[in-house]
Amino acid sequence: MKKLLSILTALAIVITLAAALLPAAYAAGAENEGKSTESEYVRLIGDGFDPYATFEFSSKGQNDSIDPDTVTWAAIRHRTAARYNEDNVEYIAQFYVSPPAEPFIPVHYNYSGEWETVIVDMTSVAALYGRESIWDSGHYTDTHNIRLDPLEPDRDADNFDDSTGRGKVIEGDYIDIAWIAFFEKEEDAKAYTGTENTPYCLLDAESLSAPFSTHSLKAELFSDKPVEPDVTDAPAEVTGPGALFALNYEDDLNDMLFAGGKNIVDSVYFSEKCYIVDIPAGSDPNVEICIGSLIADGDIDDISADDYKVMQMGVRVNIADGGKVGNIYWQTDLHPGYSEAQNYEYKYQDTTDVQVVTLNFSKLKKWEGSISNLRFDPFGSTYNDTEVELYYVAFFTNIESAEAFSAKFLAEGLPATPVPTERPTAAPTAVPTEVPATDAPVATEAPATAEPDDSGNSGTKEDTPKKGFPTGAIVGIVIGAVAVAAVICGIVISKAGKKK
Repeated sequence: MKKLLSILTALAIVITLAAALLPAAYAAGAENEGKSTESEYVRLIGDGFDPYATFEFSSKGQNDSIDPDTVTWAAIRHRTAARYNEDNVEYIAQFYVSPPAEPFIPVHYNYSGEWETVIVDMTSVAALYGRESIWDSGHYTDTHNIRLDPLEPDRDADNFDDSTGRGKVIEGDYIDIAWIAFFEKEEDAKAYTGTENTPYCLLDAESLSAPFSTHSLKAELFSDKPVEPDVTDAPAEVTGPGALFALNYEDDLNDMLFAGGKNIVDSVYFSEKCYIVDIPAGSDPNVEICIGSLIADGDIDDISADDYKVMQMGVRVNIADGGKVGNIYWQTDLHPGYSEAQNYEYKYQDTTDVQVVTLNFSKLKKWEGSISNLRFDPFGSTYNDTEVELYYVAFFTNIESAEAFSAKFLAEGLPATPVPTERPTAAPTAVPTEVPATDAPVATEAPATAEPDDSGNSGTKEDTPKKGFPTGAIVGIVIGAVAVAAVICGIVISKAGKKK
């Protein structure tokens, strides 16, 4: 009996201690739940006015293309780091159908500063516009991607001024997003925790960190997952440009390079050491750079976007006349046509000196195939008549090579470009010397005859460099294995009619 009482007493003590400890343990667990971090997420950082990006859906979802008639719910796992812009207007996010069109689909965050999941009705629109949703297949034409504005002033806020406040974001403000999942049913969106294999379409950390195109937005990937050692971590090999358009002299190929369409651009012409883009005041000035025409005409070789992930320009601008931001749109044989999904926005330095602009396309999925044409938008608009000076356009395999080239250019300028030489003229035919008279005839050697070259002229046979290699507009272009199916700027001059 005494032994049984002892056992019961001990059990009572254990139960009492457990009852006392359980609330504290539960509270600690709840606190850790609220402050936990995701193992992998993307930090989307505002880098100027109206930040946004276009993303392709991950292959880890049930589909890699969305059906707006079926998919009407989304779940976003996020953590907010900023809540208000400089006008004290609360930030929201916006989804846009593609091509982007109003009204947008609003996303109202939970502003706890901890990881939260917000559920979004994709058929809702901003009440400010009083219009019905356009989340349907009749408007949504590019179903493989979607545009997200992760930080945008709430246009429905009482203190929002639509005339000045749209797109105003404090530079450096950011939001962390682990995933965005899209569903057919609301209950599936609410039940998703990031591990179930249920999303109709999914934007995971990997796809969020590699947008198609960005505008005033940086995407940085953070991961607690162990990383396998990368054997490619060896220092990058520094090489010269794979393709260089040297614009420090006038040449037929350089003139053809800028022979494409123009908007709010009076002319492009050579002046002393560079080409000048003459721009009157107006909106959306741009000029097409017709690489495809030169390739199709046989003047230059194919330029591979897969091999050359970095583009660089030497320029001089006056940002007081045209603004601080420019854009490069591109086309390749795999992705013809210009679109916001094929757009790289960059910033100029605040200087009127010659500067270098470097564009890194390595994370942009549509930078692939053979480069055909580029569209150079030096500014979004120009406030006054202005000029932009272009010194060169070059392509590199890596950033290190581009930086080495730009440092040399800024210190020394471009190498002096020799005047292109014409095809060698025929060598003079040797004239036999008169044979002195002798008692007996002396045999003489017949004069050497020059071997005819490809043009039919007689002369010393030698390889004549293709116009522009290397004394023309392009040096060091690596020969592509497959000819480009280029989208040609304007009317292509036929090879048969041009080449001599």
